[in-house]
Amino acid sequence: MNKKLLIAFAFIPYFGHAHGDTTWAEHIAPILYNNCTSCHHPGGLAPFSLMEYTDAYNYKQSIYVSTQSKKMPPWPPDANYSKFAHERVLTAQQISAIKDWVADGAPQGDILKAPKQPTYSGVGFLHNADLTLTIPTYSVKSSTDEYRNFAIPSGLLAANYISQMEVLPGNSGIVHHVLVFQDSTNTSSQQDAADSDPGYYNFGGSSSLKLIGAWVPGSLPLILPNGTGVRLPKGSTIVLQIHYPKGSQGDKDSTIVRFKLTTQQMRDVTINSDLYHIAPSLQNGPLFIPANTVKKFTERQYVPVDITIMALAPHMHLLGKDIKVYAVLPTKDTLPLINIPDWDFHWQGMYYFKKAIKLPKGTYLWAEATYDNTINNPRNPNSPPANVGLGEATTDEMMLVYITRMFYKTGDENILIDSSWNTAVPNLNTQKLMGVSVYPNPANDGLTLELSQAGSYQLDMYDVAGNRVWTEQVLGERKSEIQVSQLAAGVYFYRVQGKDGAAYGQFVKE
Repeated sequence: MNKKLLIAFAFIPYFGHAHGDTTWAEHIAPILYNNCTSCHHPGGLAPFSLMEYTDAYNYKQSIYVSTQSKKMPPWPPDANYSKFAHERVLTAQQISAIKDWVADGAPQGDILKAPKQPTYSGVGFLHNADLTLTIPTYSVKSSTDEYRNFAIPSGLLAANYISQMEVLPGNSGIVHHVLVFQDSTNTSSQQDAADSDPGYYNFGGSSSLKLIGAWVPGSLPLILPNGTGVRLPKGSTIVLQIHYPKGSQGDKDSTIVRFKLTTQQMRDVTINSDLYHIAPSLQNGPLFIPANTVKKFTERQYVPVDITIMALAPHMHLLGKDIKVYAVLPTKDTLPLINIPDWDFHWQGMYYFKKAIKLPKGTYLWAEATYDNTINNPRNPNSPPANVGLGEATTDEMMLVYITRMFYKTGDENILIDSSWNTAVPNLNTQKLMGVSVYPNPANDGLTLELSQAGSYQLDMYDVAGNRVWTEQVLGERKSEIQVSQLAAGVYFYRVQGKDGAAYGQFVKE
């Protein structure tokens, strides 16, 4: 028996509407669900929810102002300089739709035409994790920003490779971001044990900590390309550095991290600060910004072997004004990597390219950053401005660029990093993956999901923002006929979860 599944979709492109025709149900809710509600939902990090029509109506002026100024949704990289996976950038048509909607009095429209609300249950995606670690329940102590490190023994009896990783904030209302480290020494565990409360304070980390991942609001799980992984040594400790923002004092958190692991030898993916704030990388150091000055610094790093890069993460503190990273290839061509023209310390992350990039031997990596240590910088921690140099505290400064990379292998430049999920697949038309076939792909009116054998499964589908738009129990069947005629054109992601594991894939709606 075939199931007929009507897909409730969460993204409808806006192609322009006559004045007075723009409604929340048809045009504004899809924009908010796709770009805003990962933070703006009950219990989320944002100060108010935008899940319901009444929410959007009450905050319509705030929505209008923040989208016209492009302050929201927060996406620091310049989208015209380079392209990244899962960008949160509104189109000119979407910004215009919001403007028209507010000007027309913010009408609700036909509620039956509104998309299905995304769910933020906190259950995550990686349900069959090989290793799940949870921090001890922690009550935030500081009345200002607090950076707390939690050292959790992995218990691994042999070296493993991480192929997938997911962070689940225990309290999404206070967890601003999470850095995930591994420590193959006993340093972090000793620091944790020496503190009477769970975890220990440390803003900048230490030499024993090796960055292996990061989470910011809206992040999806890290799923590395097939055959690659981040190495976890035997007996290593996982350290979660969690930023609790001002106003979190007294609130409790119990954040979780999940891993998919394998002991099979993999291509080693590392996250390194290839551009860093001391010589010989820093070209015009030391990193020192006198009071009442605006100063620019430059970093350079030679690439001695062919490498493949998948992501990067610039890092500065409160005086940072802008930062640009690019590569000069052996051919003397310049390859733009990332440009953040308005640096905001509170909105930084690891940015994945849409496709992996080869940097051949002989390439030079460059970073250029500006620091504003004047009264014109509203984020300046000192009033009046004071001299600031290199250091670990938020009131000190840094200039780092973390790069997710591996040694190059022929064909790496063809790795596609999906725009809705940090996963690599050979191409968008792949039809068979782990015993699941989806056809035709691309699809127009309908497609068939066929399993290698009959069984009981849960089928979940996600839109380009990673929001779940459909869930269905498939009981004792091999095929499901899925109606997608009302689905907006674009890329969608599916997961089939059964007792023996999960299958992942994607399809294109034309």
